[in-house]
This record gives sequence, C-alpha cells and structure tokens, in this order.
Amino acid sequence: MIKFISIFSHPAGASLEEVRDFWFNVHAPFVKANLPGLRKYVINLPLRVPGAPDPACDGVVELHFDDVAALQAALASPGWASAERKTSSSTVIDYQRFRGIWAEEHVIPLG
Repeated sequence: MIKFISIFSHPAGASLEEVRDFWFNVHAPFVKANLPGLRKYVINLPLRVPGAPDPACDGVVELHFDDVAALQAALASPGWASAERKTSSSTVIDYQRFRGIWAEEHVIPLG
C-alpha cells in the first residue's frame, strides 16, 4: 500500500472548528468522489492532552493507493487538478506550513 501523507495547519483567519466542519462535510466528500484509485482516506486529528505540548499541526491526512502508479494517476486526474479541489484544499490548508510525503506502508504484526 502506498500513501500520500499530508501534515498541515489551518489558514490564518479561520477557526479550527470552521476548518474541521468544512473538511469533514465538504472537502472530504469531494476528494472521495473525485480521486480515482483512492483505497482509503484517513483524517487524523491531534489531541490536546493535559500536561503535553500543544500539537505541532492541526491534522494529518493519509490518502492510500494500491501502488505508486495509482497515486500518480490520481494526482494527475482532472478531479485533483480542478479549480474546485484547489479552492477546497486552500480552505483547510495553510500551504506555507504544509508538509507531505509519499510513503510505503509496512504493517508490523503484533502477534
């Protein structure tokens, strides 16, 4: 399994609550419907734990694909390249602080 992992913070001028609402109710459904070959979409929200430092980001997203070719095809697709997707992404992501990596998943059995 290949993933594109995005680590991001929300744009200045928007509250985290507004961003999360848009992300779950508008952006995620759009990505699911318009990213061919997407096998799994995970949104990880940092927890604020008493006594621990504040989270360094507002979220970590994992977009899972069968292989690198499928990921590249998705990122070259009309849905990904569309102005609607770019506008939607810029609503939830501060691109000045955005980081992303392509990764190959290796599951370590626990038993």
